[in-house]
Amino acid sequence: MHVLSLEWLAWMAGVTALFWLSPARLRDWSLVAATAAFLLLNAPVSLALLAAIVVATYWGAGPASTSGWRMLAFLAVVVSAMVAFKLRQGAATTLAGADVAIPLGLSYYTFRAMHYAIERYKGKLPPHRFGDFVCYMAFLPTILVGPIHRFPAFHRDRLRRQWSAQHVSAGLERILYGYVKVAVLCNVVVLGLFDRFIAELPHEAQGLRLYLAIVQSGLRLYLLFSGFSDVAIGFSRLLGYTIIENFDWPYLARNIQEFWRRWHISLTSFVRDYLFDFVAAATRQPALGMVASLVVIGLWHEVSLRYLYWGLYHGMGVLVWHQFQRVKPWLGKPGGPRLKPLRDALATLLTVHFVWFGFVLVEQPSLAAAFRVWSTILWPW
Repeated sequence: MHVLSLEWLAWMAGVTALFWLSPARLRDWSLVAATAAFLLLNAPVSLALLAAIVVATYWGAGPASTSGWRMLAFLAVVVSAMVAFKLRQGAATTLAGADVAIPLGLSYYTFRAMHYAIERYKGKLPPHRFGDFVCYMAFLPTILVGPIHRFPAFHRDRLRRQWSAQHVSAGLERILYGYVKVAVLCNVVVLGLFDRFIAELPHEAQGLRLYLAIVQSGLRLYLLFSGFSDVAIGFSRLLGYTIIENFDWPYLARNIQEFWRRWHISLTSFVRDYLFDFVAAATRQPALGMVASLVVIGLWHEVSLRYLYWGLYHGMGVLVWHQFQRVKPWLGKPGGPRLKPLRDALATLLTVHFVWFGFVLVEQPSLAAAFRVWSTILWPW
C-alpha cells in the first residue's frame, strides 16, 4: 500500500477515531488490533513474522541475567531471517530487473526488536510488561516506512499521552507537509516538469542529460523518503506520540559526515549505537567502524552488490573527509571570515554532488554501467 493512497488515508482517519473513542484502558489494544487487521489484509506473511519476532524477542533474548551466547544466538536468528528475505529481493532485482517486495515493515520492526533486546540485556529499559512491548512493536504509524523509534521514548509517551488539540493540529500539519513533498514537489515538479525539461534537451547534450537525471533522482529520493517520514510522524502525533525525526535538511550538509547525521537519522543513529561503537572499541580502529557501519546501512536497504558498492562508496568518502581534517589546518582559511559563506556554499555543493553521484551505483545494473554514466558526465569528450 502506498502512503499516498486513499486507502492509507482512510486507515489513518479510522484508526485515529477508533483510538480516541475507545475507553482509556482499551486504547492500546485497539491500536494493536488495527495493526494486526491492517497486516492481515495487506501482508499476512508480515503479520506472522511480526508475531514470531515479538514472542522470540521477549522470551528468547532475555534480561541481563541471560547468557551472552543466548543473546548472540537471538540476534543471529533475527538478522538471518531479514537477510534471507533481502537476498531474495536483491537476487530477483538483479536477474529479472524488477523489484521483489520483502514482507511489509520487516526492515523496521526487526531493528526495533534488536534495539529492545540489546537494551534489555544491558538493563537500560524502564519497568514494563509484555503488553507494553507488544504495543511498541505493533505501532501502526511506523509499520510502513519507519522511522525506527526507540522503546524508552515510546513507553514514556505512552504513559503520558492524552488528547490534545495541539497534538492533533501539529499532526495534521505534518501529514500535509509530507503529502506536499510527495504529491506536489516530487510527482509534479521533479518527476513532471523536470522530466519534461530533460526530455527536451538535444540528444547531443548527453552529459548534461545524465547530470540532470542524477539531480532529479537525488531530489526525488529525498522528497519521497522525507515525505513518507513526515506522514508517519504526523500520524503518530495524532495518537499522542512524538516519534524521532528522520531527516534534517541533509542536502544542506557541509561535509559527508554531517550529511549522515541528517539523513535517515533513525537508521544511522541505530547503526552508530550498536555497530560503530562496538567495532571501534573492539578493534580500536574508528575507520573500520565507519566503513562497516555504512556498508551495513547499504545492505539494510537491499542485500546486493549494488548496495554493497554504495555503502563502500560512502564509507570511503567519510574516511577521505577525516583524513582531510588532518591537513586542513595547514591550508588555512582562504579569504578569511569574509569568504566563509562562499566556502560553506562550495562545501555544501561538493557534498550534495558526492551524494547524488553515489545514487548512480544503486540505479545502474552494474558497476561498469555506473562508471560509464560518471565518465559521460565528467569527461564528455
